[in-house]
Amino acid sequence: MMQKKIITILLFISLLAVLSCNKYSLTDSEIPETTSDLTKDNISTKLAVVNIEVVGSEFEQMYSNYSQDIEITAYINMYENGETILPRTKAKISIKGSSTIHYPLKSLKIKFSDKIDNTIYPIIKVEKHISTHHLKYLKKVSLRNFGNDLYGSLIKDVCYTQMAIDLGLQVELNYYRPVQVFVNNKYYGLLNLRTEKGKLGISELLEVDKNDLNIMKINHIGGNEENIEFIDGDDEILQALLDAANNSDTDKLKELIDIESFIDYLVYEDYIGNSDWPYNNIEIFNVGEKGKFRFYLYDLDFSGNRDKYFASDANKASFLYKLFNALRQDEQIEKSLLQRQRDMYNFCHRDRFEAIINKNANLIEDEVIYNISKYNVPESRIHWYYELDGLGDQQQLRRENYKKEYDL
Repeated sequence: MMQKKIITILLFISLLAVLSCNKYSLTDSEIPETTSDLTKDNISTKLAVVNIEVVGSEFEQMYSNYSQDIEITAYINMYENGETILPRTKAKISIKGSSTIHYPLKSLKIKFSDKIDNTIYPIIKVEKHISTHHLKYLKKVSLRNFGNDLYGSLIKDVCYTQMAIDLGLQVELNYYRPVQVFVNNKYYGLLNLRTEKGKLGISELLEVDKNDLNIMKINHIGGNEENIEFIDGDDEILQALLDAANNSDTDKLKELIDIESFIDYLVYEDYIGNSDWPYNNIEIFNVGEKGKFRFYLYDLDFSGNRDKYFASDANKASFLYKLFNALRQDEQIEKSLLQRQRDMYNFCHRDRFEAIINKNANLIEDEVIYNISKYNVPESRIHWYYELDGLGDQQQLRRENYKKEYDL
């Protein structure tokens, strides 16, 4: 009991310290007692607003039976600054996620009946994107509940994704914007509207024929074990990549893989200390029979969680380690890996990451009060500020250990 009291007192002192030197100034006094009277027309927000029209009983059945992959018809409207940016548009929606489907605020998948021309109806707007990426057409998007960071800063995934974009990494990734969401004009929650990966997402992002894509996905199944799944395309093409890695065939792998994409992907995941990697959330793809395999960077909500675990510590039987170990046998690739480590370390310094944190936190600082009111998530604004400060501290510790590990 005494130990519990001490921990509580220390947490309270830490929260006071955060508030006393915080960049943010708002308190919990603005949190509404309820969101039951909140509508898309009376919510006080600077964000875009999404309203989903559905048959209420169908939505309740889908929401309550979240593990059954139920899909229902919906109509989506989107507004910003009082103007309609997406008129009433037909779509299919379903619950999205794995472990996060158990959270009270659930992510939603949206598949529009027809492609949305994002230049006419700008539902995804970004200040910057990787030069090879296109956001002209959108068929499939999601409303994400911040993943495993829902009870944390709410912006971890976005911040690490933004830093990857600023770096200009040669990987594919998701683009986001925070939105307030209503279902039948009743408040649902603050979520991130996000582009999606997979066959449709990649084809739109790169403007390639979806039928030319060959996609391999690796997921965690317990311990250090992984499940390798050929999810789209030609199995023979995907098997050739798997065989080359299993046989440590460096020359064959150099023929099959976009080396710059591999280096950027591996060094960045290693630098940010993503504990949900390298056995989970790995998607590798190529386009056509002779296209080079590239890497999709996504779900970074566990980043910064590892202080001293590095790529070379991975299970030697895992696909990514075999790939890493075989390719680094090439002297030029090993040299490029080391140089990219130095470049990334120098670019991703604390001030840069803090600026990204501040920018994304400021976007939703006035908005989190509604999630606090409805879901008690985050627990309070004070706790949210505490998590924001911890986000920078966490990455700084990882950065220091990364420097020691690679003698930078």
